[in-house]
Amino acid sequence: MNKQRLTTTVGVLASACALLNASAIQAAQYHVDVNTSPLIGNINGPFYLDFQLNFGSGSGNSATINNFTYSSGASTGVPTLFGTASGDLSSSASLWADGTNPFNEIFQGFTPGSSLGFNISLSSNPTGVTPDVLAFAILDSSTFQIPTTDPLGLSLAQWDITGTGISVNAFSGTTGSTSVGGFTTFSPITVDYSGVTVTITAVPEASTSMVGFAALGMIATGIYRARRSVKQTA
Repeated sequence: MNKQRLTTTVGVLASACALLNASAIQAAQYHVDVNTSPLIGNINGPFYLDFQLNFGSGSGNSATINNFTYSSGASTGVPTLFGTASGDLSSSASLWADGTNPFNEIFQGFTPGSSLGFNISLSSNPTGVTPDVLAFAILDSSTFQIPTTDPLGLSLAQWDITGTGISVNAFSGTTGSTSVGGFTTFSPITVDYSGVTVTITAVPEASTSMVGFAALGMIATGIYRARRSVKQTA
C-alpha cells in the first residue's frame, strides 16, 4: 500500500473516531413523567409549566423541550418568553444560555390531568466551576413556584451541566403555606402538593445514534480498503 493511500485511510479512521467521540458528549436526552393529578381542582390554580435555562460558565448550552403528552389535560393560552426562549409548551420549545444571555425562561398555562410527559434534549458543552442549569417547575396562579423538596423549594427537576457531564435531580411537591393568588400575608392557607412527583429517564439521542452508525461505517470502509490495498500490493 503506497504512502498516499495509507495517509488517506488513517485520516478516514481518525475522522470516524472523532465523530464517535463527539456523538458521545454533545447531547443527552431525557423523558420526564409528572404526576399532576393533585393539581386537578386545586384552589391555587390555574397552573403554569415553567422552564428556565440559566448560564453558569463556559461557552453556553441549549435545551429543547418537546413531545408533550397531556393525559386528560391540555396546554392553554400563549407562552411568556424571556431571553432566548422560543416556541410553546404544546409542541416544542427551545432555550439557549451563554454569557450574553444568562437568564432564559418560558412558562405557559396548562389544565392538569392525571399525568404529563415530555422529552428534554440538552447539549453538554463543558462549563467551568459554575454549571449551566435547566430547571423545571410548576407555577401557581400568581406565577410563584409551588413548594417542593428542592433545597431551595423552587424546582421539580433540575439538570446541572458541568465540565464532566450532566447531573440530574428530581424532586416532589410538598406542603406549603400560601393563599389563593400566592399572597401569604392575606388569608394564608395550607396547600398540599405532596402528590406531585417527577420521574426522569435517560433515553438514547436518535440523531447521535445515526452519527455513531455513520462513523462505524466509515471505520469499516477504511479497514476494508486498507485490506484490499495490502492484498493488491502483495
